[in-house]
Amino acid sequence: MKDKFVCTKCGLKHLYETLIEYPLPAAISNVTSGRKAGEVKLISKNAYIIQGEFIIMCILRIPIHEIDDDLEIHTWVQINKEELTKVRDWTKENYNDLLTADAEILMTGSLVYPIPTYGISDYPIVKVNYLSSGLFPEVKLIHSTTQLYEDWKFGITLKRLETILIHLIHGL
Repeated sequence: MKDKFVCTKCGLKHLYETLIEYPLPAAISNVTSGRKAGEVKLISKNAYIIQGEFIIMCILRIPIHEIDDDLEIHTWVQINKEELTKVRDWTKENYNDLLTADAEILMTGSLVYPIPTYGISDYPIVKVNYLSSGLFPEVKLIHSTTQLYEDWKFGITLKRLETILIHLIHGL
């Protein structure tokens, strides 16, 4: 596989990237940096509680057809108090139980950031498999726009990957 493609926006060659990673959500970084008042509880390296909401880094995988790889989107998912209560009888003291749970925990939440090319109006509803194997929990789409759902379910071509990367690189 070629490792670069010619950008249709700027004409330069860009690397095929198969990992997109989003920064810490502003709601958390504003509090931890002292820019805003509030309390943030660190549950693990990539999981926080802020104002009763559980925010966790997760992976959304989109298969890429021409190569034996996925587009891995490391994104933040927000899970509200009511959803946490449906899953388990959570109290302020036992959020750490998430890290030691011995059974699969599926929670419904929504993405904190939009994904390039799919539009700012598409904040999909997702299921988080908290005990999925790997560094971060796995995300499965429940509701989204047609294009994002189709790409996630059926995979993308390298040409589609180029479009996503161009939107990301050039902020379209």
